[in-house]
Amino acid sequence: MQLKSLQIQGFKSFPDKTTLAFDKGITAVVGPNGSGKSNISDAISWVLGEQSIRSLRGEKMEDVIFLGAPNRKATGFAFVALTFDNRDRYFNVDNDEITIARKLYRSGESEYRINNAAVRLKDINELLMDTGLGRDGYSIIGQGKIDEIVSVKSSQRREIFEEAAGISKYQYRKAEAEKKLDAACENLIRLKDIMVELENRVGPLKEQAEKAQQFLALSQEKKVTEISLWMDSTEKMRKTLEQQEQAVIAARNKTQDIAAILEEFEYKIEDTYGESQKYKVAIEASRSRMTAVQEEISKLGAEIAVLENDILHHQRTMEEIQANMVQYQQTYKENTGQLKRTREQMEQKNQQMLLLIEEKEATEAVASQAESQWQRVLEEIARLKNKRNAYEKNIALQKLNNASANSLLAEARQRLEEMDQAKQTKQQSLEALKKELSQCGELIENIVKKQDSLKNTEKGYQLKLESKNSQLKEKQQQQEKLKSQAQQLLQKARVLEDMERNMEGFQSSVKQIMAVSRHGRLSGIHGPVSQLITSSPQYAVAVETALGSSMQSIVVENEDSAKAAVNYLKFSKGGRCTFLPLSTIKAQYLQAANIEKNPGFVGIAAQLVQYSGKYKDIVHNLLGRIAVAENIDYAVAMAKKYGYKFRIVTLDGQVINAGGSITGGSTIKNGGILSRRTEIEDLHSQAQEVERQCQKEMPILQELQEETGVLQGALAHLQAQIKTVQEDYITYLSEQKHLEINLAELQKSQKNQEEEYLAVARKLESLRTNSKSFEETIYQITAELDLILRQVEEKKAQQGALAEQKQKAAESLNDKRFCIFELQKDIEALKAVESQILLAGTEQKEQLAALNSKLAAAQLAAAQAKEAIVVKRGQQQQKREETEEEAKKLEWSMAAILELEQKLTAMREQEKQYIIQKEQAFGELERLEGKKVNQQLEYDNIIARLWDDYHITRSQAVSIAKHIENPIREKARLQELKNKIRALGSINVAAIEEYREVEQRYRFLKQQIDDVERSRSELIALIKELTAQMQELFQTSFGAICKNFSEIFAELFGGGRADLVLTDPQNILQSGIEIEVQPPGKIIKNLSSLSGGEKTLVAIAVYLAILKVKPSPFCVLDEIEAALDEINVVRYAQYLRRFVNNTQFISITHRRGTMEEADIMYGVTMQEKGISRLLELDITQVESKLGIK
Repeated sequence: MQLKSLQIQGFKSFPDKTTLAFDKGITAVVGPNGSGKSNISDAISWVLGEQSIRSLRGEKMEDVIFLGAPNRKATGFAFVALTFDNRDRYFNVDNDEITIARKLYRSGESEYRINNAAVRLKDINELLMDTGLGRDGYSIIGQGKIDEIVSVKSSQRREIFEEAAGISKYQYRKAEAEKKLDAACENLIRLKDIMVELENRVGPLKEQAEKAQQFLALSQEKKVTEISLWMDSTEKMRKTLEQQEQAVIAARNKTQDIAAILEEFEYKIEDTYGESQKYKVAIEASRSRMTAVQEEISKLGAEIAVLENDILHHQRTMEEIQANMVQYQQTYKENTGQLKRTREQMEQKNQQMLLLIEEKEATEAVASQAESQWQRVLEEIARLKNKRNAYEKNIALQKLNNASANSLLAEARQRLEEMDQAKQTKQQSLEALKKELSQCGELIENIVKKQDSLKNTEKGYQLKLESKNSQLKEKQQQQEKLKSQAQQLLQKARVLEDMERNMEGFQSSVKQIMAVSRHGRLSGIHGPVSQLITSSPQYAVAVETALGSSMQSIVVENEDSAKAAVNYLKFSKGGRCTFLPLSTIKAQYLQAANIEKNPGFVGIAAQLVQYSGKYKDIVHNLLGRIAVAENIDYAVAMAKKYGYKFRIVTLDGQVINAGGSITGGSTIKNGGILSRRTEIEDLHSQAQEVERQCQKEMPILQELQEETGVLQGALAHLQAQIKTVQEDYITYLSEQKHLEINLAELQKSQKNQEEEYLAVARKLESLRTNSKSFEETIYQITAELDLILRQVEEKKAQQGALAEQKQKAAESLNDKRFCIFELQKDIEALKAVESQILLAGTEQKEQLAALNSKLAAAQLAAAQAKEAIVVKRGQQQQKREETEEEAKKLEWSMAAILELEQKLTAMREQEKQYIIQKEQAFGELERLEGKKVNQQLEYDNIIARLWDDYHITRSQAVSIAKHIENPIREKARLQELKNKIRALGSINVAAIEEYREVEQRYRFLKQQIDDVERSRSELIALIKELTAQMQELFQTSFGAICKNFSEIFAELFGGGRADLVLTDPQNILQSGIEIEVQPPGKIIKNLSSLSGGEKTLVAIAVYLAILKVKPSPFCVLDEIEAALDEINVVRYAQYLRRFVNNTQFISITHRRGTMEEADIMYGVTMQEKGISRLLELDITQVESKLGIK
């Protein structure tokens, strides 16, 4: 076997992939201090499984990964691989070459590989065992390790010798065998303990199983007998219920008859009452009429008073009118004198105005003549301008006509071109429409076929959907049934919860205190003990029995709270109650040594309940000295053992009191407060179980719903497709008709366009002719227009002279007109004064006439008012007579009402008698129905007990029950069975199956114990054999090493003697090893007396002695010769040469003597800080430089 190469990457100062190739002989690794030479030794040690980070010169394993340099980042892993030549099968692996590799990631993950296959560290250790290459071997020797050979204690020096002796694998096998032996012994002890326990259980279990079988037989007979008696009772109850039903029907009929009579009476009373109400309505009407008449009489009186007041007013008005008439007559005389004077002034002004008018007329004649001449000139100018405008318009018109003709000519040409293009387009459209019409027909045929196919598919989907809907409906009904069952269980639980909330079963005093506490009238009330603790269902009866009346004791904060509650009960006479103050009640604990080891012991009662930490003292005060046993047998045995010093309660509620008295018997099922909670929890559990079943069925239901949904979706999609196809059919039919219409319209449009084309062509020719005529006419009109313009200029010059003459006449005329205007104004003013005087006279006349009219009207109104007063007084008398007549009618109606009310009173008395009879009948009916309900309840209770006790329905019970001939004898038999079952005591029905299982386990354990005993004997024999082999190997190897050590020591030291001595020859495998040396010319009593170089040389001698006995395939020597002088270094190096045939040496060194003996030399440098690099040196060049050759 030979080491071929070492590959390093990311390990300590070697970040890059670095490979060292090795050959036979000595390989030297040289370099300055700190260059990373020893990291090569660490790398080899690390890849061979070294786990001690101290040996690798670090603080944690992550330190072996390259940490980075100033110009280089840290690497993420460290990798080292050793490759060996295994052609001689030195390693027990069927490969010519073996590579051992180790890789460590910075995350802490690590992996080992052999020939690139992942292995464990254990596999590597086993591969290297007894080769000297392991972590405890001697293949890697550093300065520290070479010193340890000499400096350590004799007992610590064995490892290297054991590795050389080749007993490591035997030690490993022995250690494994000892571990197995220890495990076998422990297993044997455990199995024997279990065996003893099973032996103790087999006997009692056999008795319990026999008793349980007897109990099952008796219980079955009891079940049949009890069910038969119950069925017999239910049959009798059923017949009684039928009789009660008939009695109830008879009572109900009687009640209905009385109710019918009462109903008839009620109708009569209602009729009489209705008649009475009619009279009352008539009375009210009469009273209303009387009130209305009285109001009318009062109204007439008021009207008479108003008329009398009007007469007085008219008399005053007539007096005022007569005074005004006298005043108007005097004013009229004054106005007549003023009118005469105004008329004289008007006559003078009229004479002056006539003179001015004559002068104005003369001036107007002159102005008129000038005006007429000027008008004639204007008319001539206007005529010429009109003629000019006419010519200009004619020219413009002719030009417009010419331009229009040209435009129409261009439009006609463009229209002809457009019509040619449109004709071609329409022809193309006509062909496209015919093609579309053909395609549309084909599409309609395809749609009809597709529609038929889809309808057939739709029928298939409908059949599948009907089938799935039927399955879905069935599953939904099952779900509803389960939900209904869960609802019934929850309803029953809610009833029990209401009882719990309303504190049913508690004393009235407890209820009162809790109610007052809830309303805040009492403070410091925590609640009854039963509401502050909880218990598992199996312990509920035992805890209730242990607490007894203390269940209803109320826990309070302190004595003050207790006193306040007691005072409240005292003053309210609410009864008595026990209060437990938290501040005074102290815990009590049961002092009974090893009570938990007693058979049948369940626990201390206080340990079987759950509670808040602040109630610990209360709970332990009430339950801390009460033990709980499985049954009364265990309880009696336990009580005897401890001298009846404390109470013991069984799980079924039997009590062994302190002092020895026993309290027990049957307990009411679900009768306790804690049991009620248990039943609520059981009901909720059953409801949850039903809901779980419901949920379990839900996926099936959901699957059916999904399948139904998929089918519905598919059907809907199909129906949508059918609808789409139908819509497409209608659309394409419509499109076909539309295309046919378009085709017809296009053909018609094509025909019209051809006619229009001919018309436009004719119009184009006509426009060309008219355009020439317009141009000639425009030339003639332009010449005539120039002549007219010259004439207009001449007339404008004549018009200027006439305008000046006209201006002068107009100025003179304006002066005359102004004077006339002033005179007219004065005359008009006088006329206005005259008109005012005349108007005032007229108004005075009219006012006098009006006053005369008013006077006559006032006289007439006064006369009419007097006549109206007479009429009104007659009406008053008539209304009074009507009032007297209504009063007589009212009196008669009152008498009729009184008679009807007396009749109603008699009828109501009779009605009361019938109501009493009805109530008695209802009472009888309720009594019978109550009796029926009670019997029905008793019947239902029996049915409920069937379910509660045996979990069977009535129909199942009928099939189980037997015929009862003598119920008394069967009841006696039932009691006898119950007594026999009771006499059996505590029954463990599970003991039958448990006994069978324990017996099988007993046999199995016995066989296991035999196997373990046999295995232990084999392991003891193996350990003895391994020990003998190790002693023999170590003794042989140690003798050889001693001999070699003496020889090598003498050679290295140039004489002297040396020996290796066992400190305990009798115990060769545990004995320490002492080194005794005598260098030439020295007497040494202790190794510490040697110099450093001598110690190193002694250690090297020991090491080489071991190598001579069992050579290692390779050895890494890390500066072990550093303490030697040059002569001893040369002697050491030359001695290494003797071993190169069997061992490769890798020497990390600074010494020249070692380098001289090297066959291969590697140099390690650190040119870049923190990064080691490897150089392979030529030995010839090195020898030349060193001056060796």
